[in-house]
Amino acid sequence: MKCPNCGSDKVTYSHTRGVEKFTQYLWPKAPYRCKECWTRFWKFKSASKIIVGLSVVVIPLLCLAAAMWFFFLRGEQKTPPPRFSEEKEIFKEEKQATEPTVTEEVNALLAKQTEQSRTAGTNEMLSEQNEVQKGQEQPVISDKNHEKNGTAANPESSDKTVPTETQKTLSKKAESVKKARVSKSRNTLRSLGPKASEGEFGLVFSTADPIRNYKHFPLDETPPKVVIDLLGKWNYSGRKTLRVQSDMVSRVRIGEHDDKLRVVLDLKGNKTFTPKFEESPQGLVMTIKK
Repeated sequence: MKCPNCGSDKVTYSHTRGVEKFTQYLWPKAPYRCKECWTRFWKFKSASKIIVGLSVVVIPLLCLAAAMWFFFLRGEQKTPPPRFSEEKEIFKEEKQATEPTVTEEVNALLAKQTEQSRTAGTNEMLSEQNEVQKGQEQPVISDKNHEKNGTAANPESSDKTVPTETQKTLSKKAESVKKARVSKSRNTLRSLGPKASEGEFGLVFSTADPIRNYKHFPLDETPPKVVIDLLGKWNYSGRKTLRVQSDMVSRVRIGEHDDKLRVVLDLKGNKTFTPKFEESPQGLVMTIKK
């Protein structure tokens, strides 16, 4: 072996230094030094070391990559068959088509309450008319009693006195009863009907008459709340706390005060919503949407 710089054959093997101790397994050349000009150079050497070094490094890396794919990446690549996904989408669409919304349920409930109130009003009018007709019936006086007493029956006088007084009395009673019923039912909350669906929540206030005096405002607390006040004196005999299955409202609380009836909606999350109200002949309908 000769030196590539001066051509001398006084060449000896040079020891590896620093990084060369590691790169000798990846670079198949050995270092040499010339004793004449002290030039250091490299010459190709057997590739057995580099083959062994690469096998020691590459084989464990391949095994590690295969293990990672088998235990972790393989589970994420599983996808449902296309037929199963199509059937799932069809079932979801059919369920959404058949499931009634909050608006449809509220309209059905209002129609039912309207029909019940009409039936009740018709029955009350018939009962009052029957009472008035009973009072207007003229008492029957037999001719034998008139002959014994020596007096004759005067139908004109009886028609003028008895039916008129009875009719006035019955009409006053009917008016007082009707006024008492109206005044009593006007400030009585019969029930609260929560209706929940995905992204929507409704609350039906069932009363005898429309609710027109009310107000609402939000409360930025934790959790946030929506407060609804029905102004005036109200009577409510139902539960004071209603748990609901909704993605917007966790519960509904009712509190009675001297000048109002307060309904509080405890919301889920950190966002408040603005309710929308719709007056009905039998109360009030409140709806909030995302």
